Amino acid sequence: MGPIRTLPHMRRNQQGLVFYAFVLVTIFVMAGLFWAQTLWQGDRAARDLKVLQQARDAVLAHLASPELDPPPVTRRLGQLGMMPDLAFTGLGAATGLCAYRTWVPGAPLAIAAASGAAARCFGRLPWKSLGVDLGPVDTNDIQGRVPWLIVSPNLAVTKTCMPNLTPLVVGSPVGNGCPAQLPFPWLTVVDERGNVLSNRVAFALIMPGPPAGGPARNATATPRAWLNALQVNPGCPTPCVPGYYDNGAYQHANGVPTTLVTTDLSSEALQRLPWLADPRQYHNRVLWVTVDEMFRVLEARARRELDQALLRFKSNAAHPYFPYAANFNALDGACTANLQFGHPAVLDGGCGSGYSLQAILNPWWVDAGWHQYFIYAVSPTCVAASAACGAPGLTLDGTKGINALLLGPGSPIRAAPFAASRGGPQAPLALGALSPLPADYIDSTANVNAGTSGIFASIAPSVTAPNDDRLDIVQ
Repeated sequence: MGPIRTLPHMRRNQQGLVFYAFVLVTIFVMAGLFWAQTLWQGDRAARDLKVLQQARDAVLAHLASPELDPPPVTRRLGQLGMMPDLAFTGLGAATGLCAYRTWVPGAPLAIAAASGAAARCFGRLPWKSLGVDLGPVDTNDIQGRVPWLIVSPNLAVTKTCMPNLTPLVVGSPVGNGCPAQLPFPWLTVVDERGNVLSNRVAFALIMPGPPAGGPARNATATPRAWLNALQVNPGCPTPCVPGYYDNGAYQHANGVPTTLVTTDLSSEALQRLPWLADPRQYHNRVLWVTVDEMFRVLEARARRELDQALLRFKSNAAHPYFPYAANFNALDGACTANLQFGHPAVLDGGCGSGYSLQAILNPWWVDAGWHQYFIYAVSPTCVAASAACGAPGLTLDGTKGINALLLGPGSPIRAAPFAASRGGPQAPLALGALSPLPADYIDSTANVNAGTSGIFASIAPSVTAPNDDRLDIVQ
């Protein structure tokens, strides 16, 4: 038999099959790589979100637990003891130390109160000190796996600089300078069109993400190596606010809030937005906590402390009743004899009993000014002049025989619709002064008058008559 001959058309068919097989293999490989990248990106996004949430919870728990510090405890409720870390150790800077407007990488930090309006509190999250597990990270965080923590200086300064760290400071005029004793600006967060998402942010966490083509990430790099920016051009679809929004900026004018930009859009989606200027390299993921969220946590802790202190006071055989109150405008919380409606009295003052709540309450509670915040009502039958305790007592929502009540007034209502009790902006706190008017704290007209009637009511918030007061029984 002679050799088998391959006809030309058969060779062409075989070559065609090889080509199509190569194309199919290439498609499968590319698809595999695409899905692998998609899965990796999905895993990275899930990991980043989980870490940011854990970091948020850890910071809030730290703010609400000053007693966990090694003795002697020097920070107050709501004050950061582990400051953002610009040395990149994971341990954090010392209490009160922040960067400042003219700071450069490698320069020492300064006490925020000494910097005053120039204080800028930012850096990497002190993840080791807070117990946040980041997994393996390299020294210079090339892949952007270590969250940054940006904080309003309000959480860094002491009572000497700002004696009140309660919801009363929300909406107060900005002072910035110590010892001016007025708050610093809160942070602002905007979206990819410059629209404000919140201008009442206590602290924010930013996961840098992979490099975005900016400065090289190393030990001497500026924050911009990890923190991204977006330029919103004029002509953006309304509503929008054109401008340059830079998460790594800290040299802005004093008194101007630090502004952070965030987006839920992917990098690919940002490339298709015509109103953004090039380069549109944005890989940051931002999680922020508003002052309202933070103060809900702090107030719950402060309320428990006060409630327990009042019960301990009453359980003493030498005084089996509750203390009198302090006047609404008593900055020091000094007791006023026979006063049954006001702020909780932490000093014996004019009562002359020789004992006070200050001996029971932790200094970190008083140093934050919570005695200037809570409203306290005590039954005329459960005080030194009449210590029977019990009926008829105070009344709350029809329940009689209550010995004492605590009311948390929430943040002042400064814009319309106003609280029914005030009919205008509430202003409980001014420079070195507290308002003597119950209506500057309490939103309900009935509860303002309850100091005389002894009849209190829990009133649900409404659009026409906002009310964020919370009443609790101390029994």
